[in-house]
Amino acid sequence: MTLTFNSDKYKELLTAYLPKDIRTEAENEQALVDDILNGNQKITPELTQKLADFFHVEANIFHE
Repeated sequence: MTLTFNSDKYKELLTAYLPKDIRTEAENEQALVDDILNGNQKITPELTQKLADFFHVEANIFHE
């Protein structure tokens, strides 16, 4: 099997998913949530409480 590389498709993907500067509080919050959901950041007790407050839920739902 020969692997092929489509440089045009790769360019499209890079353009669509380039890292962007975070300029607003909303973008910052989204980036933080993305990191947590993707497993790039562990949830500390302080962060657990902040998430609970933000989503208006009990903090214990964020832990098994």
